Amino acid sequence: MESHNIVVCMKAEINKKVTSLAKINEISIFRAMESSINSKSKSIFVEETHSWAGFVEYNSPNCPVPVVKEIADLMIVSHNPRNKENRLCFLQAKYHQKRISPFLKFRGDFYQWELLNIRPIIKNAGKSNFPKDILSFTNFKSISSFGIFYHDSNSKIDMLYSIPDLLSPTSIKTHKKRPSTTLVFPGYKKCPISGGYTILNQNEIQTTCDLDMFEKLLLSGIVGAPINGVRNVEDYLYNAINKIQMTNDYDLLVDILNSFESKEKSDLNKFDVPNILFVKTNEEFKL
Repeated sequence: MESHNIVVCMKAEINKKVTSLAKINEISIFRAMESSINSKSKSIFVEETHSWAGFVEYNSPNCPVPVVKEIADLMIVSHNPRNKENRLCFLQAKYHQKRISPFLKFRGDFYQWELLNIRPIIKNAGKSNFPKDILSFTNFKSISSFGIFYHDSNSKIDMLYSIPDLLSPTSIKTHKKRPSTTLVFPGYKKCPISGGYTILNQNEIQTTCDLDMFEKLLLSGIVGAPINGVRNVEDYLYNAINKIQMTNDYDLLVDILNSFESKEKSDLNKFDVPNILFVKTNEEFKL
């Protein structure tokens, strides 16, 4: 197993990387997450190939016409080299420049929350070529999630990770032209305390308000839904990775490709890749 002499926790790494930036956004935080994981295991962050990569259409139970939304800001794909398990998680990220008070209520898009919460059958609105059941193929609730980056009492960036089921909108929207609402996290009173607040259910993480705990659980291989043997999902990732490898040569992605049972090729020229964070899980971080 690869060893690392210096281990920097994710919260410290993110705050160190972004402090000097003129503008902090979700992409800069994703890159800092990649850097932190690489000090302990292996990670690759790939930026989207097209501005419409990741957009999907779905039928909302609250809106009379189909709704088009980006499926999420980030796909997280983790790979366990020991047992070849691959997991997938869609993370909708939101960065707040100031402290959120009261903790934790924040403005969000109702239909974005609804899409990730009800996990309906989808249609592609761009060229991402997601399978129609990309959100609904599994009973694992952590196939979709929110990552709310906030400033703690010491003005340091931290993150609430939560499945959508644990967030509640204050109002139901019935028109897609006015989607903004307030989303509330019911565990807000417990989050600011030392040690954070984490819920695990069987073999998946459902929420934590601690970046370092999130990293530990991610490296433990319990973030997201297992996809092994799910043919259409494996086919999608097989083609997404091959599109990335057209201009790169990542060993981790070769290992993931070799772990797939299904390898049906598509026309890669008609295939856009969204933001993806690939992570090699590390047995040192097993709970």
